Amino acid sequence: MPLDALTQHLAQCAGVIGVDSGLSHIAVALNLPHVQIYNFDTAWRTGPLSGPTGSGVPRQLSVFAQPTPSVQAVWDAWLSCQPLPAQVSEWAPLP
Repeated sequence: MPLDALTQHLAQCAGVIGVDSGLSHIAVALNLPHVQIYNFDTAWRTGPLSGPTGSGVPRQLSVFAQPTPSVQAVWDAWLSCQPLPAQVSEWAPLP
């Protein structure tokens, strides 16, 4: 799939859970809720930053563990970066 078509498809997603790849970085660029999975703590170098938005809800998070994070750790991170109902309209992806 061409990169522009893939970006259009990602822009319609509710968010992304992925590894340190181009697809995950596109999700960050689209400002989607995003959890990035690592087996080493290298998120400081490759993103996403886990800083909160003005509301205190983080937009993107990274999780790491060796050999891999648990499904529960990834799911907990996903739930914690979901917008509150009042924030849904302000987090809509750009056209």
